[in-house]
Amino acid sequence: MFKSLKNRVTARGKGTSSSAQSVVVQTSPNKSGAVRARTSLADLLEVFALHTFDTNETTAGDARAIFQCWAAHVKTGFSFEALQKKHPHLDRVNGIPGALSLEKMLHAFRDHRVQERGALLQTRRLAHRLIWSLGDRLKAAATGNNTELKKCQAVVEQVRRLLQKNHQSTDALASAVSTTLDTLDQVLTSLEKRHSSELQALLGELNTLQKDLDFHHKEGLLDPLTRIHNRRFFDQELARVVDECQFAQRSKGYRSAAECTAVLLVVDIDHFKRINDTYGHSCGDEVLKQVARICNQHFLTKNDLVARYGGEEFVVLLFGESLKGARERALTLRRTLKQTTFDLANDSVAVTVSVGLAVYQKGDTAEKWFNRADKALYKAKNSGRDQIIAA
Repeated sequence: MFKSLKNRVTARGKGTSSSAQSVVVQTSPNKSGAVRARTSLADLLEVFALHTFDTNETTAGDARAIFQCWAAHVKTGFSFEALQKKHPHLDRVNGIPGALSLEKMLHAFRDHRVQERGALLQTRRLAHRLIWSLGDRLKAAATGNNTELKKCQAVVEQVRRLLQKNHQSTDALASAVSTTLDTLDQVLTSLEKRHSSELQALLGELNTLQKDLDFHHKEGLLDPLTRIHNRRFFDQELARVVDECQFAQRSKGYRSAAECTAVLLVVDIDHFKRINDTYGHSCGDEVLKQVARICNQHFLTKNDLVARYGGEEFVVLLFGESLKGARERALTLRRTLKQTTFDLANDSVAVTVSVGLAVYQKGDTAEKWFNRADKALYKAKNSGRDQIIAA
């Protein structure tokens, strides 16, 4: 960590320009010692930001943002309010103080180091329990003339002795664990040769189980009636697109403005309850399946997502599409559905839909974005249905 800091300071002293990932300020030799000290402190904070990790209280991302916020404050003297205007995402980070001061910086630094130490101790205790459990299992299994398992038991006991002594040498503990893993690998190779048929049968069962798990996972993301994506999958993708758009807006040159656009459509079948009441729920199910099929046929690109949100409501997520383009595609969908004849119980029924649109806006969360599209849908409903309205 400190070597990294030294390399960055040395590179700056030789006139090397800072990397694209660093915001280190060039410090000339004729500047005051106070400025150099402040810059070095900011560099130190940035190094800690690069090497932080998750704890029970703070995620690595939040900790990184906190340290980078302090680094920017130390370098520039900007207030938190000014930093927040330049970096709006800081408003969502837990632990950013309302006002910046040296005392709060020291408290934040100390608290996070305490959290990291606690996380490391927790990991060590977990390793202790795992090694202990492994040793107990090997001891129970190493009966009779099973020399391979007895060999494993011996090396595991070595690790257990180190843990019992609360050994502080990471190298010694890592070496002992590495020896244990090598021994286990040798034993498993030996057992594999002796019991290859049993292992192959087990691998076959595991492969079948994996396929079953994959199938059920895929099924869990599909609507059982219409066989298109369900709300669970839509929620995941909506959150991913929001993250992608937010990242693109923070990263200049990452994507063009057109590539960063995204439009959300909420599509609702008009008077669907009347269809259920008049023709029965089985006919209503057929209408849902046909509407889902037609929606899928109209939104086919790799950046399009069609899902059933619930009841007679569908959602369409168009990533990289403009509001104008989304409106035209929604209009085509509405016209197609209106011209489609639905044969229900020997009766031809016309079906229309109302559509609400909302383009992603800077600062939107997934919930806020969806609510705007949903409000546009209700406005279309209240305007006589069979309408397309953008938020």
